[in-house]
Amino acid sequence: MKKTLPLFVIALAAAIPALGQELSLFGGVTTAKDFSEPSYAWKIEYRQGLGEHFEFSYSWLNEGHITGHHRDGHSFQLWARENIFGRRLSLALGAGTMRYYDTIDATAEHGYENVHAWAPILSGDVTVYLGKRFTARLSTARVWAGSSKSIDTWDVLLGVGYQLTAPEEPGPRPWPEQQSSPSKRNEVTAYVGQTVVNSFNSQSSVAAALEYRRVISRYFDVTGSFIYEGNAGLVRRAGIAVQGWFGRAFFNERFLVGIGFGAYIAVDEYKNESEGGEGSGTIAGIVTPSIGYRIGDHWLVKFNWNRMATTYDKDTDVFLFGLGVRF
Repeated sequence: MKKTLPLFVIALAAAIPALGQELSLFGGVTTAKDFSEPSYAWKIEYRQGLGEHFEFSYSWLNEGHITGHHRDGHSFQLWARENIFGRRLSLALGAGTMRYYDTIDATAEHGYENVHAWAPILSGDVTVYLGKRFTARLSTARVWAGSSKSIDTWDVLLGVGYQLTAPEEPGPRPWPEQQSSPSKRNEVTAYVGQTVVNSFNSQSSVAAALEYRRVISRYFDVTGSFIYEGNAGLVRRAGIAVQGWFGRAFFNERFLVGIGFGAYIAVDEYKNESEGGEGSGTIAGIVTPSIGYRIGDHWLVKFNWNRMATTYDKDTDVFLFGLGVRF
């Protein structure tokens, strides 16, 4: 949808795998199924090998601004690949599902509607491996909206990638390395940032949050957070988020990547205002890609991109920068 932070920063925040090892940044075009109207598109993707001939990916795809539609979302795909020319060229076909968030024209009070749905996605790409770290990718995707309110699309994207854990020889890494057991299991992080409403006008406000994280295993954490979204014109909301997280640490376990899924229980003071109400509670879904860096043994910095998916057309993105302590 519409973002007020630099796209590159936001894109990096979206690059969060469950158990990934290769990060790619894409740019290109999207168009409706009849090729009637092109728009820009960008994507961040993580991939993890599942042996020599299969891989898994998580991506965040922004399909630009087609008339009456501002759509983005996250997708999960399983890929079959064939590595040729000494494993320096990879041909792959992927299939999976995309959870999209589409801001569409509507006749409602504020002139827009937030539509959410699951959509099948079918993809193909060609990857050239440049040494042991960098890659170049050409990717195409077909998305079937699964809703009469949204649109089917084609996406064509060019990307560059980086393998966070270098393989022993050029080409894709078949499996990720095992991560060591966590040495510290508790974190407290304070955040400040910005809320952006998923409307056609992208109303915004200052946001803040306080998070407690409990490390459960090498690759799974749980968090409880208080999030204050501020007063963004259409939304004045605050509440508690509970999430489960998948992630990994790279570069001597300093650089952190993860994604959280959960529920956001909040009070919006502007909900039902048009009906004479004084605001009320709501339960929303929350998805949070995150990157971070550990400073020494006890401190860390983080960037979280929280997507709040509501049932009353008040979706938001809450971008938060944080400083935390581990113990």
